[in-house]
Amino acid sequence: VTRLVAAATGRDPADPACIIRAHAVLANMMMFGLARRVLLEDYMLDDQPEGLPHTLADELLRIHTNYYPLISRVTVQAKVNGISHITGGGLEKNTMRLLAPGLGLEIDHQAWEIPTIFELIEKRGGVPVEDMRQTFNLGIGLVFVVPPAEAAQTLSLVKQQGFGAWDIGTVV
Repeated sequence: VTRLVAAATGRDPADPACIIRAHAVLANMMMFGLARRVLLEDYMLDDQPEGLPHTLADELLRIHTNYYPLISRVTVQAKVNGISHITGGGLEKNTMRLLAPGLGLEIDHQAWEIPTIFELIEKRGGVPVEDMRQTFNLGIGLVFVVPPAEAAQTLSLVKQQGFGAWDIGTVV
């Protein structure tokens, strides 16, 4: 399964979205191909570009996180109105699939630190920021859409499971 989506009805426009840091950078072949094409113009796979904790090969081939244990814990302990697994299509396209017609997202793109690998792709490839947002997960693996009263508890639950988590915006 590449996407986890809840039913779209009953969404409160004030629901905040909580994000979960992705451990794997690239979730599909199109994204991998673009990243590889852009980065291999300047680097070899065994290079470790400044700011990366691993070689380029290790960073591009990191194993994708299994979010099922996290999802099963959070959904038992908090009211979750929707879950979006961020893959190809980026944050907004993947999360918009959760929403009822007429609703949208207000995302604070400064709420989390974008991993260095994406900054390298953007700068080396001359990729506009909007294209980056529509193509890559930018370090976001999962979005929980929760009622405002559940946001703090959801963030705490996620962090207790060893993931980074941030309140990134609201459904409008």
